[in-house]
Amino acid sequence: MRRCRLFLAFLALTLIPALAAAAGWGALLLQGPTEWFNGDDMKLLVDSAREALEKAPVGRTIDWSNPATNNSGATTVLAESTKNGRVCKTISVATQAKGLKESMRYVACREPDGRWGLSVAQ
Repeated sequence: MRRCRLFLAFLALTLIPALAAAAGWGALLLQGPTEWFNGDDMKLLVDSAREALEKAPVGRTIDWSNPATNNSGATTVLAESTKNGRVCKTISVATQAKGLKESMRYVACREPDGRWGLSVAQ
């Protein structure tokens, strides 16, 4: 649960219009593929999620991979809806590193200030 909260905090901070520096965040994400991510991997992960939220239709997957580390992942838009007048998207974020794989589901809703507010999908 702690890892999930840290990952949500990471995404919430990095999906705002000004991209937060990706280097160093990997150390916060324990016990999973992202533990092995470097700054470039984290940037690719965030860029994938941002592109999916901003541009991808339902069913589209935005893949990424880093040939320098052999780490990879993907963000898939699973559903889109409107809640309280806000656009919301359910996404799946998959990561892979060092033989470890993980996939999490999130609901992201566009806030009035343009940011995406994230929560773990039920």
